Amino acid sequence: MRLLRDLWATAPRRMAAVLVLVVLGAAGQAAASALAGPVLVHRSAGWFTALAVALVAAVVTDLAVGLLMAGLTADWSADVRRRLCRVALGQDLPTLETTPVGELLDRIDNDVYQVAAEVRNTGVRLVQGVAVCLLATVSALFVWWPAGVGMVVVTALLTVVLRRPTAAIAPARMAEEEAWSDLAAVMEEAVHGQDDVRTSLARPYVLRLYARRAAEVIARAGRVFRMSARVTAVAAGAIRAGIAAVVLAGAWALASGRSTGPG
Repeated sequence: MRLLRDLWATAPRRMAAVLVLVVLGAAGQAAASALAGPVLVHRSAGWFTALAVALVAAVVTDLAVGLLMAGLTADWSADVRRRLCRVALGQDLPTLETTPVGELLDRIDNDVYQVAAEVRNTGVRLVQGVAVCLLATVSALFVWWPAGVGMVVVTALLTVVLRRPTAAIAPARMAEEEAWSDLAAVMEEAVHGQDDVRTSLARPYVLRLYARRAAEVIARAGRVFRMSARVTAVAAGAIRAGIAAVVLAGAWALASGRSTGPG
């Protein structure tokens, strides 16, 4: 929530525009899904025009959201880097001398860039997905209520099942970032003191330390990847199973004449 407050404080109007466009895009996608059936059944110009408008709205809003978020995250990154530099360089000299240069660069530059990239890509897609899911569920309840109920049930089950595995990813991700900072510190200090490393014959020690830190990065990154892949596999499998169940149930209802849809 603090990240959202920072983004809102950076550019309130652009953030509000992004939220409005996300809702419009989600409405377009949900409407397009609901209108595809009537277009095929009735083959009327009115239904086809409505479908085309919904698809255009979804595509245009997605493009506009991407452009707005690119500028918004760039301004946010500049503001965060400015504040981090002020705090880092405002420390007392003994503390600043004992802080590795690589760690400072990693915290001020790489971490901020990574967070901005995640917000610009994964964060936006996540918000768009949630909005589409909510509006698609509402439209499904009106088009054919068993499909809407099934979507609600699948969402509730995934929320209960994946709550703990998803919460465990954040600490593992933080541990991975710490390992990356340690690796960057070794690299930067070795480059900064390369003359001392050569004259003191410390090259084997530096290489061994770098190899250990790199192995720790690989181990922690692999742990995060496995945890994320497990969550993704469970969620994707449940969603596809739910879609298959809705399709089979719809086909059975249509064949038996028990469909309660509006069309």
